[in-house]
Amino acid sequence: MLIFVVFSSCLLYTLSSAQTNSSILQPTLGPVYPVANNNSLLNFTFIYPTNYQFANLYVAFTIYDFLNYTQSNPQPYAFSWTNFTNSNTSLPWVIPPNTGFQPGDYIIACFAWVQTNNNSLQLANTNQCILTRASINYTMQPMASSYISPPVVTNTTATINAYYPAVLPYDQVSISSTLNGTILPTMTNSSANTTYMYMNTFSYMNLTTSTYYNICVVFNYANSKINGTQQVNTSCQTIMTLAGNSVNKAPNKVISNFIIIILLFILASM
Repeated sequence: MLIFVVFSSCLLYTLSSAQTNSSILQPTLGPVYPVANNNSLLNFTFIYPTNYQFANLYVAFTIYDFLNYTQSNPQPYAFSWTNFTNSNTSLPWVIPPNTGFQPGDYIIACFAWVQTNNNSLQLANTNQCILTRASINYTMQPMASSYISPPVVTNTTATINAYYPAVLPYDQVSISSTLNGTILPTMTNSSANTTYMYMNTFSYMNLTTSTYYNICVVFNYANSKINGTQQVNTSCQTIMTLAGNSVNKAPNKVISNFIIIILLFILASM
């Protein structure tokens, strides 16, 4: 099987992409695209800052293919350093049979580039990794992502659930939560199933009634075998605890009125 990794410069981008280029300070990775009629072909793009100029830009990259949605022992494909100064390069890489991309595989691609001037003086040294997937029927597939459920709130408690998918290619995962940035959960429970590697429940107690709180969950994850893969995602929601036990006052009021009626009836009958 022959796998090609094709690189394109930002010159192929639309005007909206060019507007994005003005906000970056150094070359960075752009979107990944499928290629028609070949699920083993991915198009990785570089984005350059507006009016970016360089004397020499050398690029190296390694692709890690996670077969069968496993977090460990990915299949690495390393490409040697290439002079990317001409900004538009297509690099073929021959893969032995039966080890190529399987449709839908999760893939981490890591890129390193060194920029020098004409005197070979190093000006920048950057490393960056991105997560993508091999295409299915020549179409890029959606990636699973962590998420939180809507909080469950009472007058003095708040509970939130966090879910981390088992298919993502990261083996170092931590999930934490805070209330208003400083209050730690009163209780934390964790479980798992075939769909989610982590299902964490964070519970907060002894809260003040009718009060706004900001509840946040932080997902921190990386692959221990690949440098530069750490990701930190934070999800927050504003909640308000319910009012006090006002609903419990109605039965007491009914009982009190009933006692008054009985007393009036007794007085009238005397």
